[in-house]
Amino acid sequence: MGNVFSWVEIPVLDIERAAKFYGQLLGREVSITDMPPRRMATLYFEPGNVGGSLLQSPDLKPSNQGVHVYLNAGRGGDLEKMLERVRSLGAQIVVPITQMGDDGRFATFKDTEGNLLSLFAEN
Repeated sequence: MGNVFSWVEIPVLDIERAAKFYGQLLGREVSITDMPPRRMATLYFEPGNVGGSLLQSPDLKPSNQGVHVYLNAGRGGDLEKMLERVRSLGAQIVVPITQMGDDGRFATFKDTEGNLLSLFAEN
């Protein structure tokens, strides 16, 4: 068995707002797919790798409690660049850049939907 995780879904209330936020944050095109009553915006998909999407669904609500997702922020100074994008897109920084020993650094933010996520960058 390779990766323990295969797919991550981030619940959202407003798929257009969330797709715009994450598209700009990650620097990629994020298209929305309607699958009534759900709406999904894929952030990343490549067979054999961990992928993820934003998901607007009547039975899911964003939360600052529960599962915590770390987005890849690259290496070294890339974390500062992504954190600045988080700020410029109107999200709230909850935990500033914090060292995780020799592994890397992280910072945590509250997205436009109310979810808590972190950015992680290797040293």
